[in-house]
Amino acid sequence: MLLLLKSISFGFPISCRFPNPGVYLPYPSRRCRLSILSWAMGSIAGDAARRDDSINDTYHGVPVADPYCWLEHPESEDNKEFVASQAELAESVLTGCADRELCGCCNPRCNRAATAASVLSASPTLTLIAAPRRRSFSPAHVASDVCLAGLSATAGDLARIPAWSSLPSPSRRPPPLAALPYPLSLASPASPHRCLRQICPARAASDARLLRGLGAVPTAGSGVSAGLIEAWPVLTNGVAAAAIITGTDLTESPLRREQPSRRQILLQRCPSANPYAPTAAISERVYLPHPSCCRRLSILSRAMGSVAGDAARLSYPPTRRDDSVIDMYHGVPVTDPYRWLEDPESEDTKEFVASQVELAESVLAGCFDRENLRHEVTRLFDHPRHGAPFRRGDKYFYFHNSGLQAQSVLYVQDSLDGEAEVLLDPNALSKDGTVALSTYSVSKDGKYIAYGLSESGSDWVTIRVMNIADKQTLSDKLSWVKFSSISWTHDGKGFFYGRYPAPREVELDAGTETNINLNHEIYYHVVGSDQSEDILCWKDPEHPKYSFGASVTEDGKYIILGTYEGCDPVNKLYYCEICTLPQGIEGFKETKGMLPFVKLIDNFDAQYHVVANDGDEFTFLTNRNAPKNKLVRVDIKKPELWTDILPEHERDVLESADAVNGNQLLRSPVDGKTWTCNLTSAIPEMKIFREISVPGFDRTNFEVKQIFVNSKDGTKIPMFIMSKRDIELDGSHPTLLYGYGGFNISLTPSFSVSRVVLCKNMGFVVCVANIRGGGEYGEEWHKAGARAMKQNCFDDFIACAELLISAGYTSYRQLCIEGGSNGGLLIAACVNQRPDLFGCALAHVGVMDMLRFHKFTIGHAWTTDYGCSDNEEEFHWLIKYSPLHNVRRPWEQSFVNCCQYPAIMLLTADHDDRVVPLHSLKLLATLQYVLCTSIEDTPQVNPIIGRIDVKSGHGAGRPTKKMIDEVADRYSFMANMLDASWTE
Repeated sequence: MLLLLKSISFGFPISCRFPNPGVYLPYPSRRCRLSILSWAMGSIAGDAARRDDSINDTYHGVPVADPYCWLEHPESEDNKEFVASQAELAESVLTGCADRELCGCCNPRCNRAATAASVLSASPTLTLIAAPRRRSFSPAHVASDVCLAGLSATAGDLARIPAWSSLPSPSRRPPPLAALPYPLSLASPASPHRCLRQICPARAASDARLLRGLGAVPTAGSGVSAGLIEAWPVLTNGVAAAAIITGTDLTESPLRREQPSRRQILLQRCPSANPYAPTAAISERVYLPHPSCCRRLSILSRAMGSVAGDAARLSYPPTRRDDSVIDMYHGVPVTDPYRWLEDPESEDTKEFVASQVELAESVLAGCFDRENLRHEVTRLFDHPRHGAPFRRGDKYFYFHNSGLQAQSVLYVQDSLDGEAEVLLDPNALSKDGTVALSTYSVSKDGKYIAYGLSESGSDWVTIRVMNIADKQTLSDKLSWVKFSSISWTHDGKGFFYGRYPAPREVELDAGTETNINLNHEIYYHVVGSDQSEDILCWKDPEHPKYSFGASVTEDGKYIILGTYEGCDPVNKLYYCEICTLPQGIEGFKETKGMLPFVKLIDNFDAQYHVVANDGDEFTFLTNRNAPKNKLVRVDIKKPELWTDILPEHERDVLESADAVNGNQLLRSPVDGKTWTCNLTSAIPEMKIFREISVPGFDRTNFEVKQIFVNSKDGTKIPMFIMSKRDIELDGSHPTLLYGYGGFNISLTPSFSVSRVVLCKNMGFVVCVANIRGGGEYGEEWHKAGARAMKQNCFDDFIACAELLISAGYTSYRQLCIEGGSNGGLLIAACVNQRPDLFGCALAHVGVMDMLRFHKFTIGHAWTTDYGCSDNEEEFHWLIKYSPLHNVRRPWEQSFVNCCQYPAIMLLTADHDDRVVPLHSLKLLATLQYVLCTSIEDTPQVNPIIGRIDVKSGHGAGRPTKKMIDEVADRYSFMANMLDASWTE
C-alpha cells in the first residue's frame, strides 16, 4: 500500500480644499439663501443691513435673538431695498469675472450655474456646459445642447464622433451628456487637450487618446483649436448633485498618478419622477462629470457638511419597524424590530426584497465599468477545463467544461486515451443552468451511477440512478436528501445515503424555507425500489441535531458510520462488518431494526478519518493529541493499542492522505496540469496528461508574495499579496482584502479569473489574509479564532488592513474588504468596529444575527464555532460582535478619519438554505435605518445596498453566467466606490 500525503506549509509565522468665497448651494428657501450668504461671506450682509437686536424669542426658557426677522416679510420696503443692494453688490463683483460670458447660457435657468462657475473658476481653462438629460444622443441633439450653452457647433461637426456604444473599451460605458470639439478660447493655449474630468486622470487620458485616434481631438501643436469636454449625469435621491470640475493637462503627463485639483463646485437640486432610477427624466440644469457615485460625492460631504450629502444621498425605500418585538436573554432585553423579515413568504418581506432589488439596480446601472468587467471576465473564463480522471470497473470518468457552459459535463471512456462520451450533462436538465450535479458515486463494477441534483442552489438534493451502459435513467428517485454522500456496497445492489424527514408543507419551494434541520437519518436504497422501501440503518432521536455519514471501506468488508454534533473536526466512529449480517443488509427491511454497529470511538474528543484498511487493521488520519494531524494505525478488533505511523509535523499541517493501490496516479495541482505516473516502474516517471491554458493570461506580468502581519496581541498573521510586478508603494493602489477565518477552513492559493482582471485591468492589489479561526496552522489556529476567542479573527483582519495602508499599498478610501458566509460575518463585524478603515465592503451570504442563527435550517451546527445565545456566557460573547446588534453611527463615536460607514453591498440569494437570506435582509434594514433614514441630514452618503439573487443559493452549483454577472456587479460597485479606473 502506498500513501499519498498532502500537507500545507505557511511558514512562521484626501483632504480636499475648496475656495472659501462664492460657495453656491441648493436653494431651499429665500430666507435660507440669505442666511447662507451671510455664512459664506462673513459679516457683509450684516454690515449692509439694519439689525434689530430687540427681537428675542424664547425656546423652552432659552432666549434667542433674531435681528433680521424683518427679512421674513418679502413685501416690505426694507426687504426689497436689501435685495436690491445685494443684487447690485453681486453684479459689481461678477462684472470682473472674465469667464462669465463663456459660461453663459440662453436658458435663464442656467444663468445661476454660469455665474457660479465664473465666480469659482481658478483658471480660464475650466468651464461648464449645459445639456438636457436625454435618452438619445444624436449629433443633432448634442448640437442643440451646445447652442444652449452659448457655444457654436453643428450636427455635421459632431456627426464624425461615433456612437459611444460602438466605441472600443475603455469608452464602452453609458453615453455622456455631451462629448464634442470646442473652441480653443475655452482652453489654455499651452494645453489644448485639457480634459474636464473628476478625479481620474488615467481614464481621461485614455479617452483623449482614443478620440484623438478617431480624429475628434487633435494632437498638441496641430493648429486645430479643439479639445474635449465631458459632462456626465449624476442622479441620486432625485437630485442632480455636485459637479467637481477638474483640469488635467494630458499633454504634460497623461498617466500621472497625482489627483488633479478641485476647481469648481456646483450643487443643484433637480426633481425626479422616480427617486430610485438614475434614468428618470430630470431638469436641464445638469453640469456633472461622472455617472452616479456616492463615494466620490462623499468627498463633498466631508468638506461641506450635510449640504453635499443632501445632493448625494440615496433615497432608501421605507421599511416598517416593529419595536415591540423584544427578547430577553438572561435578563438582557434585546429588540428585534425586523423580525417580520424572517418570514420569506410574507407579502411585507417580498415587498422589501423587491424595493431593495430596484434600489441596488439603480446604483449598479451607474457603475460604468460593469460591462467592461462582464466582458473581460467572460473572455478569460472562456477556456476549456478538465477534472482529474478516476476509474471504476473498467472505465474512466472525468468532468469537462468547454468554457462558458453553465455546468461541467461528466464524460466516460474505456481508456485514458480512448474516445470520450457524454454520460451526464446537467445543462440539458434546465434552460438557465440552475440544476446542478451536487454529488455522485459510481458503483464498484462501473455498472451504475447514483447522482444528486440540486435546484436553484439549494442544499436539498434529489438522487437519481443511471445505467451507464445504455445511459438510461432508472425510475429511482430519492428526495429530501441533504449533507449526504453516496456509498455503494460492492455487490452493486444499492447504496447508503443520508436524509431528513420530509417537511410538513405540501407545496414547498425547496430551499426557500427556514425550518430547522433535525433528525438526520442513514438509509440504504436498493436499486429499482421505491424510496418508501428504503432500509433505515441509523438514527438517534435523543440527539436530533446530530448528523451522520456512512461509507463502505475500499475492500467492501465494513460499513463505517461517522457521527457529528456540529462543524468541529471531531466525530464518533462506529463500524459494522457486513459479512456478520445473516441475511445481509436487506434482511433488516423486515425486522425494522437498525444495523448492529460496534462503537470504536464514542466521544467527540478528536477527528478520525479512515484512510485505508488491511482487513481489521485500519489507518486513520486524526488530530488526537496532534493539532496538525498525524496518521495512526489500530486493529479495530483490539482497539487498546494505537500506533503512530506518521507523527505530527512540527510546522506543517497534514491535510489529507490517500491509499494508492493501482498503477496510475493522477493529480491536479495549482499550476493547472494533470500528471500521470506509472507506479510499477522502478523509478516512477511523472508525465503531463492534460494542461489547462487561459488565453490572454501571462503569469509573468504578476507577482505573488507572502508577508506576515503583527496582530493586536502580537500573533503573526500570514497574508498573500497579488499585484502587477514592481508596483510603487505610494499608497495609490485600489486594494481588495479577502478573508474567512472560521470552521478550520484553510484559504490556500488558487487561480481566480476575476482577481486577475482586477489586477490586470484596474490596477488592484488583491490580498488574502489567513487569519485565525481557519485551519492553516491546524486545530490550535482554529480554536484561537472560535467561540470566546472570535474577536481574534476581527483583530487579525483589521491588522492586515492597517498594514496595507501603512506599507504604502493603498489608503483607507481605496481599500475594499470582502468575505462570504462566515467571511460575511467577518466583513460586517469589522465594518462595525472600524468604519474609518475601509472605503467599501462586500459581504456575501453572511451570518449576521448571532443571537438567532441556530434557529434556522442547519445553523445549530455552527454553535461549535460560535457558541449559542441560549447559554448565558456564550450570549455575552456573541452580543459584543453580532453585526445586527452593533450598528453605530460613527459620527457619534471617536473615529478620526470617518464620519460615515463605507459603501456596503450585502449579497444574498432567495434559495440560500445554508445561511438563510433573513440574516442579510435584517442587517440591510438596520443599516439603512440607523445610518440613513432615522435622522435628517445624515452624514451617511456612501450607499448601502443589497444584491439579492434569484434561483441561487449559498454558492455551490451556480451556473457560469450567474457567477460572471455577480462578479460584474460587485466589482463594478467596488471600483466605482474606490475611484478605480479601467485600462485595456
